[in-house]
Amino acid sequence: MTTEKKQTHYNKTYKLIAQTGGLIVCLVCLFYIVGTLIPEIIKGSENNSFLLIMLAMLLIPQIGFVFTWYQEKAGAAVLIAGACFLIIWGFIVSEYSIGIGFGLPFGIIGALFLYHLKKRNELKSKK
Repeated sequence: MTTEKKQTHYNKTYKLIAQTGGLIVCLVCLFYIVGTLIPEIIKGSENNSFLLIMLAMLLIPQIGFVFTWYQEKAGAAVLIAGACFLIIWGFIVSEYSIGIGFGLPFGIIGALFLYHLKKRNELKSKK
C-alpha cells in the first residue's frame, strides 16, 4: 500500500470512529429522552419548563450529528456548539452529570469530525 493510500485509509478511520461513536452517544441520549424525560413531561411534574429546556439541550447535539452525515463541517460545528451549551447549562442548573455525561461525549465526537476534515484537507493539498 502506498503512503498516500495509507494516509487516506487512516483518515477514513477517524470518520468511521466519529460516526460510530456519535451513533452510540445519540442512541444512549435517545434512550434517556424516551425513558426518562418524556414520561416526566407527560406526567406534568412541577418542573416541566426545566425538563423541556433539558430536552432542547439534548436534541441540539443530536441534530448536529445528523447534519454531519450531509454537511460535515456544519454538523460538527452544531455538535460542538450543542455540547458546549449542554455543559454550560449543566453547570448553571447544577446538573453536572447531565452536562458532562452527555456534553463531553458529543464534544469529543465533534472534535473527531473536525480532525477528520483537517486531515482530509491536508491530504487534498498534498496532491
